[in-house]
Amino acid sequence: MGHVLVVGGTGMLADVSKWHAQRHHKVSIIARDKLKMQKIETESSHKNNLYPLYVDYRNLSLLEEQILSAIAVNGPIQQVLAWVRSDALESLQVIIKIVSSKAKQQWDLFHVLSSKTNVKEIKMQIDLPLNCEYKQIQLGFKIENNKSRWLTNHEISHGVIDAIENNNASLHIVGQVTPEERRP
Repeated sequence: MGHVLVVGGTGMLADVSKWHAQRHHKVSIIARDKLKMQKIETESSHKNNLYPLYVDYRNLSLLEEQILSAIAVNGPIQQVLAWVRSDALESLQVIIKIVSSKAKQQWDLFHVLSSKTNVKEIKMQIDLPLNCEYKQIQLGFKIENNKSRWLTNHEISHGVIDAIENNNASLHIVGQVTPEERRP
């Protein structure tokens, strides 16, 4: 694969970051928390493939600077996994603009979304260039023993990995998002 960018890669997508590193991909991780990043590096058997980008993605100028620096070191980004809050879509647009402008070929964007997100509305709000293959991963919940619960970070990461490996659906749901009244 080459170079992957993970937004949210020290939290619920930590296992996804480590999974990519094990596959010998260069993994740039947007991180705000140095302790969480250090934990991932300690747990990873391929920590030399992990490249922390310490930035709050809402700081658009620093975000752009960090991504450009990562591309200068690791080459063009072929895949982005983005867990970006719906009220910060301008951050996602900055990422898309930079990655597309530096891409030498088609690249994949996996946009991770919450269970309440209107996936069609979000897609309409994003300006997608022609060289970007956009996929959505919507996170849901589980019902066990007639009780609803949110997904664990481990379940989320495995669902995201499944979506990446089976890169054929425009929308991949992890867990379930219906019935709405059963949402925890």
